[in-house]
Amino acid sequence: MLKQRIITALLLLPIVVLTILYLPTPAFAMLWAVVLNLAVWEWSALARLRSLASRIIFLLVIDVALVALWFNIDLNVVTDTVIFLAAGFWACVVISLLFDITRRMSDLSSVTYRAVSVMTGVFIVIPAWLALVLLHTSQSSSVLLVFCLVWAADTGAYFAGRRFGKRKLAPSISPGKSWEGVAGGLLLSLIVVYIWSRMADMPEAEQLDFIVIAMIAVMVSIYGDLLESVFKRVSGIKDSGQLLPGHGGVMDRLDSITAAGPIFVAGYLIKDLLL
Repeated sequence: MLKQRIITALLLLPIVVLTILYLPTPAFAMLWAVVLNLAVWEWSALARLRSLASRIIFLLVIDVALVALWFNIDLNVVTDTVIFLAAGFWACVVISLLFDITRRMSDLSSVTYRAVSVMTGVFIVIPAWLALVLLHTSQSSSVLLVFCLVWAADTGAYFAGRRFGKRKLAPSISPGKSWEGVAGGLLLSLIVVYIWSRMADMPEAEQLDFIVIAMIAVMVSIYGDLLESVFKRVSGIKDSGQLLPGHGGVMDRLDSITAAGPIFVAGYLIKDLLL
């Protein structure tokens, strides 16, 4: 499994990096929307949308929202509202997971579960698309940074968890994750963001803000992973899909990024409001 995971990652890595850095923003926005469409299709299975029609309607609703946002991408009142709503959503996710409120998901009726799942998918996907497009519009390398932070967190958590993992992070949701793994992921992410800030030759005050915002985004990204695990556990699905050998589905690879992206952007919006 590890060998297959590494091979897939090595094949995808140059494609992801090149598309982020060298595609013009409209093309990147379109490609990012296509990738998220695959994730939405997988999420519709987690949401227990059984019929083809209901899954297509869910997809169309998401796409209509993305198109509407694209044509209003220059309206700060629109984009800022979506980002702040996403930040509020992820704050609620963190609190609910910390207090194990999500265990009650399995007690919901079928209709309520579908409604909650669909709304959760909306709050996950739409702000994630907007956040990375906004970052790409400003500076494409910022998008790459978000990916690098999540990759570092995943890598550090995987190896630290395997070597030192003893205390379970969320045994009722994802038994394989440990607090030691979280520490390893945060440490590697911190190294990445520090090196990045030094390479960018940031002033010291700006560097501190940059590192704090990035690390908050990384911490929330952990809960993006856990949130998907909740829905997979309730729906009885191990992986969201099988599109990426060794990695599962598209949503399995994007769950952390969909959380980190909006939080990273929200951090800078909040910083600008405070200054």
